[in-house]
Amino acid sequence: MARWDLVTTFFLLFTAIVTPVEVGFTRQLGGDPEQWAIWWLNRLVDVVFIKDIVVQFFLPYQDETRGGMVIRSRILIAKRYLKGWFWIDFVSVIPFDLIPVDALNKLKAGAS
Repeated sequence: MARWDLVTTFFLLFTAIVTPVEVGFTRQLGGDPEQWAIWWLNRLVDVVFIKDIVVQFFLPYQDETRGGMVIRSRILIAKRYLKGWFWIDFVSVIPFDLIPVDALNKLKAGAS
């Protein structure tokens, strides 16, 4: 787990540093985004964070309400994760840059 935490920390820092630069400068590159190295790096980041969501469903936790008992039940782990960080994690891994702009405009128009 320590290695996995280092991997996810690295990719979080990568995202925090590279995303603002990417947003500010990639429009100037021209061509298809799939040809840019940053596009492929972003797909790698997506895969790492999706894998992290899966990992979270298997991590035991200590339940302080039960005297610090370590909970290993998959059902209890899943319930706890679904009530907590899952939805934030889920929304954060949606690759919005892969959704066509016209589809987003239809969603926006439908909400009005």
